[in-house]
Amino acid sequence: MAKNSVNTSELSFMMQSGKKKFRHESLQDNNMLADMLRSVADGLKSGELTFSDENGDIIMQPDGLMHFKLRAQKKNGHNQFAFEVSWQDPFVVEDKEPQIKVIAGD
Repeated sequence: MAKNSVNTSELSFMMQSGKKKFRHESLQDNNMLADMLRSVADGLKSGELTFSDENGDIIMQPDGLMHFKLRAQKKNGHNQFAFEVSWQDPFVVEDKEPQIKVIAGD
């Protein structure tokens, strides 16, 4: 591990009822964090993001319109920003949408 990064928790890979979840937390200096964010940006641009650790990986193919959320706050000397990007895979059909029925009367 580089001298400018301290891992504060393990990377985790979980499989729950068809869900894959990946999480990483660590302390990074601004240069290492910028490199990591550039990697995410490159993956968005190329259309493939891979998140992995020793337990497995998640490969995503970002494409089309995406929902983007950005928030930032500064309070009592503590600074924080977070962003979230989400999109729907075009080839995944979810059963959650209600089916519409139209019945004509006599």
